[in-house]
Amino acid sequence: MSSGAKSCIRCGGRLARDNTGEQCGPCERGRERLPRLERPNGGPRPLGWLYQDAGDLAMASEWTGRAATLAGECGDERLRSYTLVRQSNIAVESGNPAIAIELARAALRNSAELPRVRTLALLQLAHGHALRREGNESDRAIGQAWEATADTAAGDVI
Repeated sequence: MSSGAKSCIRCGGRLARDNTGEQCGPCERGRERLPRLERPNGGPRPLGWLYQDAGDLAMASEWTGRAATLAGECGDERLRSYTLVRQSNIAVESGNPAIAIELARAALRNSAELPRVRTLALLQLAHGHALRREGNESDRAIGQAWEATADTAAGDVI
């Protein structure tokens, strides 16, 4: 016998009794925030680049982190993977190769269907290893990035 409780179509979570929609509150709020990421200016995403170019790595990290959070809330794995690459890049510039490597590896876990993101993540992995003076690992990542470029014609636009 069904209790009449509905589940969110996105996450499977239980909907509140007064929810007449198909998604729970957090998923619905994420969907409402998605257009901010898809606007021509890209929401918080380009602010990370601007701050990084200006040399303010703390603010670059802050705004790139906000973009990553929004991407996660919206379920946009493509953008989430890309923001991990960006965070890795900021970690490299901040002189933190261990964090850069971990972020690049996280991006690689979710980028199998995204050849350009995968290539960028492999290059960040190579940078991190190079900063740690791990030549073999850096060379290996560069070789994998080179091989991955053959797949970039697939067109995963960021």
